Amino acid sequence: MRDSSNKVLKTCVYKHVVRHKKLMMFMKIFILFLLILTGCSSKKESHKNFERALNYSGEKNPLAFLYQTDTLKLTATFSECGEFGGHNEKIQIFGNYKKEYFARITKDSIDLDCPNDFEAKAVIVQDTIVRIDNSKEKKILKYLNLLYKRSIEGKAISHSNDYFRATTNYAGLSLSTAEPNKDWNEFRKLHIELLK
Repeated sequence: MRDSSNKVLKTCVYKHVVRHKKLMMFMKIFILFLLILTGCSSKKESHKNFERALNYSGEKNPLAFLYQTDTLKLTATFSECGEFGGHNEKIQIFGNYKKEYFARITKDSIDLDCPNDFEAKAVIVQDTIVRIDNSKEKKILKYLNLLYKRSIEGKAISHSNDYFRATTNYAGLSLSTAEPNKDWNEFRKLHIELLK
């Protein structure tokens, strides 16, 4: 009698385990299906949401998404020394309580012979603070839009890329792209425009 009840119990447990495994497999397939389904439209939707956020800022105050205590950091790392790196440029955009915005632009220089410790010997060759007017704010937004579009394009990455980033501490912005070709010069254009 005891053997028979153990056998029945084992059979019930086995059937339950098999049913549970099938259910878990079904759930995994269902979740994978949902991820694939939502992933197909996410690039277009994400791009539309980003454009809406940029348009929300408006004509009068294009950098309205930037909180008073936040800083928008635009960075570029160039690769004059190939895969070992190169010089860096930064544009830090910050505002005050009057909704006036300023940009601190820094640029370092490296020895183009690219010695082993060239990064340690980098020298700041430019450190400037400029006031940003409405037209410059729009140029910053244009750059962010171009960086966003560039960051979702597929590119063949190499060891000697130029890197471009845009980040904020509080507004939740984080964009980046690695550029294997030297023909994407939007950061340099913005740098020049802000100094005018």
